[in-house]
Amino acid sequence: TTNKAIDSIVSWRDTANAKTALVATTNAQLMIGDVTDATPSTNSVVFTNRVGALAAASVNSTYTNYDSLNNILIGSCNSASSGAVFKVTAYNANGAALGGSPPAADIVKQCNNFLFLSRNLSSATTQSKVYWSNVNDPETWTAANVLEFSKNDGEPVMALGSIGTDL
Repeated sequence: TTNKAIDSIVSWRDTANAKTALVATTNAQLMIGDVTDATPSTNSVVFTNRVGALAAASVNSTYTNYDSLNNILIGSCNSASSGAVFKVTAYNANGAALGGSPPAADIVKQCNNFLFLSRNLSSATTQSKVYWSNVNDPETWTAANVLEFSKNDGEPVMALGSIGTDL
């Protein structure tokens, strides 16, 4: 994109297609470029807007967080502005809303074959909740898979991290 600031960027390995891609959000666009086939003489990567049917709020934020599970790249941001958690399933595919009715979240983290979502700033009752998917399935979310961390302390979850297999 010409003269646009990049809000976020991540390198992602699409193992199903043996490609490495750069995925960036900028100005409500989801830009994906194939690094594997970059022009060797110039090392240039051609980016294509793959926003597809995603709402602008899903990819229009300076706070976009990415992780992957089972060759699906998952991005999250802008929960307070109706941004949906989104997925990219191939380097040459459009982004789409993550299936299975995941909770709105700003943070995504894969750990021990679970996908975790947290930091929904749209309400004081959701800002400290951590949700997790079924094992090896980032598109199945059950009502029982939630924990509220430091409930009612006035502080939202700021980040998720992992050490080994522990979140």
